[in-house]
This record gives sequence, structure tokens and C-alpha cells, in this order.
Amino acid sequence: MEMTDNRMRKMNLTECEDETRIGDVDPRLADLLLKMDEIVIMRKAEMIEHMIGATMKTHLEVEAVQIVQIIIPGVEIQEEQEDDAGERRREMAS
Repeated sequence: MEMTDNRMRKMNLTECEDETRIGDVDPRLADLLLKMDEIVIMRKAEMIEHMIGATMKTHLEVEAVQIVQIIIPGVEIQEEQEDDAGERRREMAS
């Protein structure tokens, strides 16, 4: 049975990976890789923090709009009732 090129490459990579041990890695390279991982993790954390902040801001804006939509009609009704009461008092006083 003949192996395909891709399968042979995969086997070669696996063989290479099996031969490489952690102790074989240059300590400077290992340190660099760890720092790169830290940078990537920090950037992702900052991005997530920004997304959460934007989501919370949007959520608060939506809540504020809903509150205003509830309060303004109530205030307008109260003002109309006060105006009506003022007119009735004036009519009664006349």
C-alpha cells in the first residue's frame, strides 16, 4: 500500500515531535514563546473588557431610554392635571 505525500508529511512531523523533548528547546526561545503567549492573552483580555464595557454601555443606554419613555408621559400627564386643576380654581374664584 502506497502512502500519500500528505500522510508521509504528517508521519514525519509526528516523528519529529516525538523526538523533540522540552529540555531540547533553547531556553531563550521558550521564554520568548511564553512572553508572546502572555501578550496574546493580555490583548484578548483587553478586547473582552472593551466588548463588555460597550455592551454594558449599550444596555444602560437602552434602560435609560426605557425609563425616559415611562417617566416623560407620566410627567406630561401630571402637568396637564395640574394645569386643569389651576384652571378649575380660577374658574371657581371668578
